[in-house]
Amino acid sequence: MKRTFFIAAIYIITFQADLNAQSVGINNTGAAANLSSILDVDVSGLANKKGLLAPRMTLAQRTAMSPLPAAAQGLIVYQTDGVQGFYYNTSITSTPNWIFVYNSGAGSAWSQLTAPISNLSLAHGANTTSFSFDGVTTGSAFSLSSNSLTSGNLLTLSSNSTDEIPTGLGLLNIVRTGINANANNHAVGIYSTVTNTGQLSENIGGLFSASGATINYGVKANIYAS
Repeated sequence: MKRTFFIAAIYIITFQADLNAQSVGINNTGAAANLSSILDVDVSGLANKKGLLAPRMTLAQRTAMSPLPAAAQGLIVYQTDGVQGFYYNTSITSTPNWIFVYNSGAGSAWSQLTAPISNLSLAHGANTTSFSFDGVTTGSAFSLSSNSLTSGNLLTLSSNSTDEIPTGLGLLNIVRTGINANANNHAVGIYSTVTNTGQLSENIGGLFSASGATINYGVKANIYAS
């Protein structure tokens, strides 16, 4: 009896050491695990496919995971309420920093986007991009700001294409429509305020330049009375 137990203990220890040293494969085909992984789960040979189920929890439960018992970069959970989806931790301290993994169904809040470490470029090709702020009633729906810009422009629009129709193509198209509720309401297409201060300085509310054509307009406006 003691001999049998001793042999079994040696086998278990040896087998566990082999698991620690080798990649582990879970499948029903007997295929070896991919050598680049510590754990390789393969369901290709299963008639009834099965997935890998991550820990599920609510927003309150995920928020309550602070502090973490130890630094756990790469810790992944699935949130079942609020903005549902996968979240992973990037913090190397006991205070987690949860990043939402974007999915097309739930979307991603802009506050959860991390700043790029170099210049960022988005190439949409033939696709268009639309931002809708239907729920905004006051304040600025979209805002660009900088406290450190000393040269260049905060926003640059450029295109090398033209159109034969005068009103058919514009780098910036501003359309504001609706019905004024009373005689005191105003609808403004462009509103510019420049209030920089300083001796011998100059403020310009709007600067427009056009050149190269037979007829050039800095600003051309059509105003129609109702």
